[in-house]
Amino acid sequence: MSTLEYPHEWDVLEGWQERVKFDGASRPDVGYVIRKKGFHQQIAVPYPPPYVFSHPLAYIAVSPHMPRELRIGNISERLTPTPRAYHIDSVLPWYFPHQLLETRDKSVSVQVFVIDPSSTPFICRMGAMRGYQNIDGDEIWYVYRGNGICVTELGILRYGTGDYLYIPKGFIYELHADSAPERQADTNKTIFVGIESTEPLLRSKTGMDDVPYSIRAVRVPEYKQLEHFPVVSYDCKNPYILAVKRLQAWSFVEYAGSPLASVGWAGTPYPFIINEKDINVPVVDTLHTDPTQFVVFTSAEEKVAVSVFRPRRVHSIPYYHDNTYDECMFLVDTYAPRAGSVGVGDMTFHPQGFCHGPQPNALRVSQVHADPKDNDWSLQRAVMFESRIPLIPTRESIDVELKKYVSSWIPRN
Repeated sequence: MSTLEYPHEWDVLEGWQERVKFDGASRPDVGYVIRKKGFHQQIAVPYPPPYVFSHPLAYIAVSPHMPRELRIGNISERLTPTPRAYHIDSVLPWYFPHQLLETRDKSVSVQVFVIDPSSTPFICRMGAMRGYQNIDGDEIWYVYRGNGICVTELGILRYGTGDYLYIPKGFIYELHADSAPERQADTNKTIFVGIESTEPLLRSKTGMDDVPYSIRAVRVPEYKQLEHFPVVSYDCKNPYILAVKRLQAWSFVEYAGSPLASVGWAGTPYPFIINEKDINVPVVDTLHTDPTQFVVFTSAEEKVAVSVFRPRRVHSIPYYHDNTYDECMFLVDTYAPRAGSVGVGDMTFHPQGFCHGPQPNALRVSQVHADPKDNDWSLQRAVMFESRIPLIPTRESIDVELKKYVSSWIPRN
C-alpha cells in the first residue's frame, strides 16, 4: 500500500499546540520533530528526548540458523544498529575498489577506489592488467579528489573533482589518473567514492525535465585522443588483460587485442559523467527540505538511492528521523549538523534502527533566524548512499573507522 493511501491525520497533546511546528526543523525551544523517513509521519517529542540520544550496545542474539561467519568474532557486533564513521583519506591505494559496507546478499555495496598514478600496473600471471568489467552491477562513482580519463568501449570520458561517473553493468573501462602536476592537485592519489547495485541505477523521476539534472548537461564518451595520456592504446601488439568482477570476485581474461577499439555507438545504457554543479534540486526556504527530494539516481523499486546535497539556503538544521533505509553519507564539504564530530572527507554510516539528526553539540550552538532570508547560504555538500537492504561493515572498514564517533551522540553537560 502506498503511504499516500493512508488518511492524513494529526493530533497534538493539549498545551503544545502553539509550540509544535511540523516544518522539519529540530527545535530545542519548542520540542523536536522526528520523521519516520520513508513514510509521511512526523512525531513531536519534548526536549531533551532520551529516545534520540540512545547508545547502542555491542550485543546481539542470533538465530542458530544464521551463517556461521556472521556469528563469530567481531562480525556479529557489526550487525548492531550502531552509528559509525570512516576517514576516507586513510584508505590505501589499490588496484581494485575497497568495499566498506555491503548487504548480506552482496546486492549493494558502498565502495572507495583509490588510485595512485605513480604505481605500476597490477601484474597477474598472464601479464599487466589494463581494464575492468563489472558483471555484478551498475557503478556510480563520485570523484572526490583528482582528475584523469575513463576509457570505455564507447569512447573517452574526462573526469575531474566534483564529477559523477556512471558505469553500467557489463561495460569495459580503464581508469587513468592524471599525473601532470598542473592538472593534478594531489599527485599521490585519486579518490572515488561510490556505490554498486545489482539493480540498475536510473535517473530519478520528478516530473521536471531539468530535475535532478538536464540531459543536456550529461557528458558522453567521445573519440578524442588526449596527448598527455600516452598510456591509452588500441594496438594489438600485446595481449589485453581484463579484470572481470563476477560473484564479488575478480578474475582475469586475456584478449588478443584491445576490446575498446570501437568506431561508433548508439542506444542505451551508456557510461556518462554529470558534474555536481549541473545537478538541480528543489529548495524551499520555509521548511527543511526532505532528503528524498535530493535523490538523483535510484533503482526501479527504490531499494537503492543516491542523493546529492548542494549548497542551498539553510532554513534550519534537519529534523531527527528514523530510517527505512541504511544511510551512508560522504561529507564533501563542511556539514553543520555534525558539529566537529566528523570533517571534510569523512563518511558516516547510520543504520536502520538508529534515530539520528544533528549532533547534540550542533543543536546547542546552532542559530536559526525566524526569517529564512536572514540565514546564510551554506556550502554544505555531501553525497548520500542509501539501501533498504541493511548494510554490514566489512573487514576492510575496520582500519579506517573513527572509533570515537559513536560517543559523539552522547550529550555533554
